[in-house]
Amino acid sequence: MYGGGNAAKKARNQEKQREARIDTGLKQIDATYSGFDDNFYKGREDAYLGTVTPHLNQQFDETRRNLSYSLARSGLTTSGAAIDKNASLNRELGNKQREVSDAALTVGNQTRGEVEQQRNQLVNQLNASGNPASIATGLTTSAANLRAPSPVGPIGNFFGDWTQTYLANQRARTADTSVQPMFSFGGNNQPSSTIVGGR
Repeated sequence: MYGGGNAAKKARNQEKQREARIDTGLKQIDATYSGFDDNFYKGREDAYLGTVTPHLNQQFDETRRNLSYSLARSGLTTSGAAIDKNASLNRELGNKQREVSDAALTVGNQTRGEVEQQRNQLVNQLNASGNPASIATGLTTSAANLRAPSPVGPIGNFFGDWTQTYLANQRARTADTSVQPMFSFGGNNQPSSTIVGGR
């Protein structure tokens, strides 16, 4: 009976020591991951915007110049058709700006998910081993990897679809004058009142 009591006491002490080690490990994890906060994820979003937005603006300027050349060649520079086409291109810019903004939010959310996944894996590993030393290397490596800059994938042609649709409409109208213009807004033929940020 006495021996059994010692064994139980020893087991309780070992469990307390294990819990203390786990607590130490959790504090290490919390300290290492403390920098992954809202400002960190906002920084990832801003970095994405800072990389992609200049490409968007450059492509918009090129598309607008090409449109101006096309209108000038057709003698339509000051026509209602020119107003329609420019308004359509500005609307497309607004759509692409929203897409880029949404993509930046996605980058921030994906990074947040990756951080939580890595943190949870370390917590599970710590709970299984009961030894903070078992996560030391993984803790340092995972945090460093998560802090490394994320590459931005290939940046496509934002206005490719708009340009192809415009050119196809132009070709169709050249071949058949009954084809409706791509940018007609109806009877009054007035430009859109949509305001595009920054323009």
